[in-house]
Amino acid sequence: MEKLKFEELQERVVRLVKRVIDKRHTGLIIVGPGGLGKSYCVARAFEEEKISAAGCFNSYTTPLGLYHLLYQFKDRTAPPLVLDDMEKIYRDTVVVSLLRAATGGLKGKDGR
Repeated sequence: MEKLKFEELQERVVRLVKRVIDKRHTGLIIVGPGGLGKSYCVARAFEEEKISAAGCFNSYTTPLGLYHLLYQFKDRTAPPLVLDDMEKIYRDTVVVSLLRAATGGLKGKDGR
């Protein structure tokens, strides 16, 4: 596996986020320990593209709450939804299933 410098890794994350912003991908899940710049990279990508994201930050949601949130953003013309600092949702198998269905059920512009 290739070793990347910290800055190269951040650039790669910014590029991936931009692929979601321009709808070439339907979603992106970025997980890792604190201090890696995940939130910074997401914010930077949106700033560079000059658009705003809808989002939930530093919060908790139930499976039903996440379902309602995803339903609000089901339209492909809706702004990208960012769920940030919501580590506990990954421990709930129902929530993980909802996220997988929401990001895997549609193809992006380039078929991915």
